This record gives sequence, C-alpha cells and structure tokens, in this order.
Amino acid sequence: LSDSAPPMILANEPKSWIFNAGVSFLSLRTYSAPFTISAEKVLSEKISVGGYFGHLLEKIIDSTNYQDSNAFFTSNKANYKHTYLNFGVKASYHFFKPTFFLPPTKFDPYITAMIGYTIKTGTHPFLDNEEFLPYDADNNTVDPGEGKSAFLHPEKSGLNFGFFGGLRYMHDDHLGFFVEAGYANTAFATIGATIRFLDKVLPPVKNHR
Repeated sequence: LSDSAPPMILANEPKSWIFNAGVSFLSLRTYSAPFTISAEKVLSEKISVGGYFGHLLEKIIDSTNYQDSNAFFTSNKANYKHTYLNFGVKASYHFFKPTFFLPPTKFDPYITAMIGYTIKTGTHPFLDNEEFLPYDADNNTVDPGEGKSAFLHPEKSGLNFGFFGGLRYMHDDHLGFFVEAGYANTAFATIGATIRFLDKVLPPVKNHR
C-alpha cells in the first residue's frame, strides 16, 4: 500500500512568488555587466506580474589620438563612467501546456514585457588625464563631475522598456535557473537564479514497503 501521490507542482505554479536575480550582457567594451532583481506573483498558469530593479555602469571612451592639445582637452569629457538605476513593472505570459515536450513541472517557457524608468545617479571621470578639464559652451573649463552637456549625459535616462523570451528550469520546489534574450535599453541577454515560495504546504512523502 502507498499513500496517494502528492500534488503536481508546476514550474510556474499559480499563486506562488518568484524572486529572480540575474546578470545581463551588453557591449563588453563600454559596459559593466548589468544586474537586475525582480519579483513576480504567478496569477495563473499563463500570467504573472511583478516589478524589477537594476543597476548599469556605462563607460564612454574616446580613444582618438589627438594631435591638437585643445582637442585633446575637450575630448576628455568622453572618458566617463555613467551609473544608472532602473526600476519598473513587468508582465509575463507562460506557454503552459501539459503535453509540451518539456515537462511542465521542471520547465517554464515564457515571454516578458517590461516598462519603467531609468535614473542617472552620477558621472565620474576615470582616466589619469582628468586634471585636464573640458570646456563648456563659453570655452571656460568646468569640473568634469558637473558637466551638463548631452555628451556627458547620453539619452539613456528616462523611459525604459523591453521584450524578452525566456526559459526557466526549476531544480526543485524552491530553486531554479533562467535564461532570457530579447531587447531593452539595458540588456540583450540575461542569465540568473530563481527562488520560489509556494502558496501551499506540501505533505511529506512516505515510503511503504
């Protein structure tokens, strides 16, 4: 004799909470690896909603070999690090199908749309030539950390949005891993880990001989 089988737990189990932490990929030359954390509530087998928060460090580099000293001094404003904070909301559609060739208890294919806002938190010079101050519009030297030109503050701040396709693999009831690819102003691909909290108490599994 044996006890009845425990309930099947889906990879996108309804009413569960999913917490994600991931590292994204952009140009290796001009960006650090952005990271994002997010939380989602699974409303049904098909829909989940939540929010996200992320960090991005962007490097602006001017590698031109200037012969004219004034041109070199002015170009110094290109050698800066820009720090951004991203936050917003996200919604996902899950392609749940019991007959899918990937087991629905382990795999969760989905698409995600996100929209939010990006805030610039600082601009910092990082080259040894930072003592050579750039010029403002009136040809006066300015503090590099206080520059207000469009070059110092590229149009990455403001509204951000993205669309991704993803696949999550649940290693057990609480730990999983995911990979995503798509488009956003802060990432094109992301890998990371998932921590899940179920909205049900699972009965212990008993073995009988």
